[in-house]
Amino acid sequence: MTCPPSLILCDIDHFKQFNDTYGHLIGDSILRYFAGLLKRDALDGQVTCRYGGEEFVILLPDTAFDRAVDLAENKRHAIESAQLKRKGSEQTLKQVTASFGVACYRRGEETEGFIKRADDALYKAKNSGRNRLVTEKALV
Repeated sequence: MTCPPSLILCDIDHFKQFNDTYGHLIGDSILRYFAGLLKRDALDGQVTCRYGGEEFVILLPDTAFDRAVDLAENKRHAIESAQLKRKGSEQTLKQVTASFGVACYRRGEETEGFIKRADDALYKAKNSGRNRLVTEKALV
């Protein structure tokens, strides 16, 4: 039996502050690091891409919702735990965190509705203090 796809939307918290504090080259390095972290240990069929600015999407075909939530939480914890340094220096950058929203496709729904539920969960995570994961189930 196959599972419906799950969708994870994530956003680096307060990313503009990294650009303002360290410059755009460091900001770009943070984006590349985060993208690599999201793609690391990818599940079969996983599609990971930048969705805009500092926002990323992970589409997980045939992935149970609970597994998608676990994967997102592992990624959230990994970025929170990373101790990034300026290249060629021992200067540690301030902690990078990210917020995550997770939704599961509902049979017959339009793509926009699927994306909107993940996006709504992401915005609830951001509005609830950031550096957290919220699922579509928390929206009801």
